[in-house]
Amino acid sequence: MRLKKNKVFDAVFISDIHYLIDRKIKSHAHKDLFNAIKMLHAKGIRVRKIFLVGDIIENWYFSASVKLNKRKKRLSDFFKKIERILAPGGERFFIVGNHDTVNYDQSLPPIIDEYLKENGWNITDKYEDDSRIVVHGHQGQYGKLVWFTSIFMVRILYRLSVINPRIWHFLEGAYKKRLNYDWHKTMEESIRYYERLSQKVNQGNRIMITGHTHQFIFLEDYRIINTGDWVESRTLVFQKGKKYGGFSFDKNRKPVFKQEFTFKDKTWKSDVRISGF
Repeated sequence: MRLKKNKVFDAVFISDIHYLIDRKIKSHAHKDLFNAIKMLHAKGIRVRKIFLVGDIIENWYFSASVKLNKRKKRLSDFFKKIERILAPGGERFFIVGNHDTVNYDQSLPPIIDEYLKENGWNITDKYEDDSRIVVHGHQGQYGKLVWFTSIFMVRILYRLSVINPRIWHFLEGAYKKRLNYDWHKTMEESIRYYERLSQKVNQGNRIMITGHTHQFIFLEDYRIINTGDWVESRTLVFQKGKKYGGFSFDKNRKPVFKQEFTFKDKTWKSDVRISGF
């Protein structure tokens, strides 16, 4: 799979942007994401579906609503940049991740929910059809107790870090090790996590596209693709018919996309219906 000029893909999958996070406290690659989208747009590359696969807007470390009420234009600017590669008549899906909301029922803050609905985004905790299932991935990790404990802890850490950013770098490692994705560092631990997630969301024999762990990974035997993140990995996934391609964005020197994997789904069924057939 190549990112050729003027090519139209069926879908793009992007996750774990954590927009609004303070760069002084926690590093991110938001500028690189916008540059990557700009490059794709300039090449005439378009997609029929955009899937934002969770943890798009940071809402655990602080209240996203408070930040966005002060600068409402940030929300529209963010989504308009992403939408530049959407083909005319294309669809937009916002898969709710754990950091997008503090509500266990997965409801978004009103300011975000209203904006998305007014601008044609489909909001859901899971997208599925005959061939694929798209889900953020926290379902394989969190119960209610861990959910609320995690939010409580990271908000305390973040408020302390506003005073001194070094505090975050010192304490975040302990938090990640105990309550976040770093608890499965080995491949065996990762497999156990994905098996648990697969059962939770009823993957069956379908392709499962997920995020959450920030680990850009393709497990062919398990039919699982993790889209990585735009905090460190700078990765995304394209789909064209039966084929999926994972790409990383190299910002050094001349920015370029590097293909990391391709996969052909032999069980794929098109969700496009042609009138008269």
